[in-house]
Amino acid sequence: MADALGVAKATISYELDRVKPYDPELAQQDADRKRRNCGRRSMLTAALATLITNHLRLTWSPETIAAAYNLSTASISRL
Repeated sequence: MADALGVAKATISYELDRVKPYDPELAQQDADRKRRNCGRRSMLTAALATLITNHLRLTWSPETIAAAYNLSTASISRL
């Protein structure tokens, strides 16, 4: 099966082990959940999110807000 799909045997094994018994929809949900939870956690608290939202309403640019509060512009764009 792996040769026909052009992937490693370990890939097929990992996919089949993702959920027992194997169900492609549940396996995809598991993969999506793991993808959402990977990476760095946001430093944004509710208070900081409110502060950023208010500054955006005052026409501050995301770059200016990021520099003022030592954040990344990606954190600001997630709001």
